[in-house]
Amino acid sequence: MSKPAKPGTDEQEVARLYGEPLFKLPPAESSKAPYKLGDHVTWTSQAAGCTRTKTGVIEEVLPPMIMPNRKRFERLYRSSGVGGPRDHVSYVVRVPTKSGRGVGSLYWPRASALQPSTT
Repeated sequence: MSKPAKPGTDEQEVARLYGEPLFKLPPAESSKAPYKLGDHVTWTSQAAGCTRTKTGVIEEVLPPMIMPNRKRFERLYRSSGVGGPRDHVSYVVRVPTKSGRGVGSLYWPRASALQPSTT
């Protein structure tokens, strides 16, 4: 039988904010997030025949089967939606505007496409 989580642990905080996940991975696997909050990442995406490389900062690390918080990241939900929950650790990334002013754009890219950025 597993021990209850200590107050203030990540697992308890996630459950408090988002509810219980649909399933839990063993701790060794769920803690293998290669990126953490504030890390700079780069990825390439394609839409309408155009390929773009984006660079941004990780705003949130999401455990498996958890969707981004709709209240905190409402800009993600403005268009057709963000899709379904992912079965692996995923990340919400903010890409700053070219001018450096303004809030920037939010993305929930495929984790497999992310690469560490040098900037």
